[in-house]
Amino acid sequence: MSILESECRIIYICRNPLDMFISYRHFSLENKFVKDATPLELDEAFDMFCTGIHIMGPFWDHVLGFWNAHLENPRKVLFLKYEDLKEDIGFNGKKIVEFLECPFTHCFNPNISPCWLFKALWLVTEKSNVTRIVNIL
Repeated sequence: MSILESECRIIYICRNPLDMFISYRHFSLENKFVKDATPLELDEAFDMFCTGIHIMGPFWDHVLGFWNAHLENPRKVLFLKYEDLKEDIGFNGKKIVEFLECPFTHCFNPNISPCWLFKALWLVTEKSNVTRIVNIL
């Protein structure tokens, strides 16, 4: 059974593809996975990423799968963009709270910090037995 066929609700947080590529590039250069490996040139690594050759698989295949699942069943899959979440944590935090049907929606503070929001959501979902999956690309 795939995750999309399960009973759980899914919050999918997608990053801008260029930001994701650059972030992963910095991470992989700082944390060499193979001790004496020579890193690819930036242009070559970017071309590979754009053609779907990446450690996490083709970016668009992954994102579009969850985007389409969100369109087909928005009560099961919430699709958010990381940049939007970061820009307006109040609005998007409220969307998350409503999606999870958390009991503290009525007292949601729009000035809440992102770290506190996710910690609070984790505690509430743990206590209310709501299954949670957060995937940040």
